[in-house]
Amino acid sequence: MVLALLEERDQQKQHVEEQKQRAEAHRKQAAALQVELLRVKVELERYQKWYYGPCADRL
Repeated sequence: MVLALLEERDQQKQHVEEQKQRAEAHRKQAAALQVELLRVKVELERYQKWYYGPCADRL
């Protein structure tokens, strides 16, 4: 009985640790995607200024 409870506790701890690792990986991926989004926005603004000239700021 005690061994079964200890084993269940260990499994729960392992499950929690796996969840933490997945959450951290998702946070890192979200941060990387946010950086990429900002880069694309800056590039779009640069192309708009190049294409439309000075009036691109007023669009």
